[in-house]
Amino acid sequence: LVERIIETLKGLCRPPVDSEPPKIVEALYFPENPEYNEEVEVIAYVIDEESGVANVTLSYCAGSSLSCNVSMQGSDGLFRANIPGQPYNTTVSFRIYAWDHAGNLACSPLYSYVVGDFTPPVIPYIERVPPQPSYNETALICVSIFEPANASGVERVVLSYNNGSGWVNRTMNLQGNVYCAEIPAFPFGTQVEYVVYACDKASNYAATHVYEYTVDDRFLPVVNINSPKDGEFISGALTISLYIYDDNLSYGKLTVNGQVLVLFNRSGTYSYAWNTVDVPDRSYIVRVDAFDEANNHGWAECQVTVDNTPPTVEILQPKDGSYVRGLVPIEVSVQDANVDEVKLYVGGETHVWRGIGEFSILWDTTQVEDGLCEVKVEAFDEAGNNAEALIEVLVDNRPPSIYNLTWNPKQPLVGEPVNVSVQILEEKSGLEKAVLWFRTELTEWQALSMTYEDGNWICTIPGQQNETTVIFYVECCDKAGNSASTELQMYTVKAAAAQAFPLGWLLAIILACAAAGSIAVYLYRYRRKAGKGMLALIK
Repeated sequence: LVERIIETLKGLCRPPVDSEPPKIVEALYFPENPEYNEEVEVIAYVIDEESGVANVTLSYCAGSSLSCNVSMQGSDGLFRANIPGQPYNTTVSFRIYAWDHAGNLACSPLYSYVVGDFTPPVIPYIERVPPQPSYNETALICVSIFEPANASGVERVVLSYNNGSGWVNRTMNLQGNVYCAEIPAFPFGTQVEYVVYACDKASNYAATHVYEYTVDDRFLPVVNINSPKDGEFISGALTISLYIYDDNLSYGKLTVNGQVLVLFNRSGTYSYAWNTVDVPDRSYIVRVDAFDEANNHGWAECQVTVDNTPPTVEILQPKDGSYVRGLVPIEVSVQDANVDEVKLYVGGETHVWRGIGEFSILWDTTQVEDGLCEVKVEAFDEAGNNAEALIEVLVDNRPPSIYNLTWNPKQPLVGEPVNVSVQILEEKSGLEKAVLWFRTELTEWQALSMTYEDGNWICTIPGQQNETTVIFYVECCDKAGNSASTELQMYTVKAAAAQAFPLGWLLAIILACAAAGSIAVYLYRYRRKAGKGMLALIK
């Protein structure tokens, strides 16, 4: 027994030599087909019956990178370590190294795996622009595709659409952060279905559900009234010119104050003759409405004023056929509901007014030649109606000419009247009157109207008393108001002088006496004869 104790103590002081390495019974890793960014857990079962397991190390290499050593932790022979997640398609290889306390090393075979991608892309966002495509618009489909950083990545995105004639595929192109493709324009009312497929480089694919829309018509019909213009004044027959357009036009209509004049069923330019003579003068709304198959409503309207009544124009002064001279006031009157312009033409000049009422100018007739002259007034209203007034006046700015003033006797006697004669020339308006004015030193001026006789204007100044001095002149006026007068003339009345009895007068007296005697004899004889006859008759 003592010997045996001694041997045991010797063994404790001098451990026995361990020449056998640890035994790596089994090595496992989970998952066997890891995805990107997925850790792989490596489990090793290592035993050593002699000195015991001192250290277990996992050595791995990802792709072409350098090897990385990780100490595996464990107990009771089971040791664990993790290999971090790696990008898609990375080949990872690893070995397990085990040491015992005696320094013996064991190495496992080389294990490897390839990182996979088994998750399809995610389509978190899809948009259609415009949301409700019209018949003449393409539909832009935009989607965003999500793939994690270490995943395989997007290989292709496809837009598949069907308009009732079969499915058509279009590859979507990356624009910024989204993939886009267009669905072409289709006719109004077309039912369109579409779906988007996204495929990654690991052949995983994702698909949206089927979207659909009906091709709309969100554009209003184009409507324009070319004529008349808004606010225009019209008269007579009016041509309404209009234009309507829509690819899906249903119908259009032209109305005036709500009354339908004509209907249209095709796009284009139209003209309609509206006879305004048959309607009252007032404002009207001309309107064009157009409706398409989608019941979109386009319209245009304008307000016009019908005016078929011409202005009322009158020349108040001067009167037609009157004689004028010097500065002449011209007065005109214009009345109209929608007058635009008033024009006065006289003497080669034009005067323009706007508005209604009475207008006047002062016309200098000395700037035109004497003779007939037209005075014309025209008035125009907003609708193009016009009216005019026309008169003729005789311009006469030249006074009459007085010549050959004579009187007889030159030296009148007491109580003897004086005959005055004068010639007057008036070529334009004609002579209105001629007056002889006379006075004496004892009387005021007196007027005597002269009369026309054998080319002369004559009158008689009454006889005056002895030694009376008579002053006189002749004044005349034409029908235009021009006047002329002679210079002052004068004569003095004288008493008759004593003189021999004229022989002529004596001969006349003798002849008169002889004639009287003859008549007396004749009457005497006639009476006697008549008396005898009467006596015989009585008997």
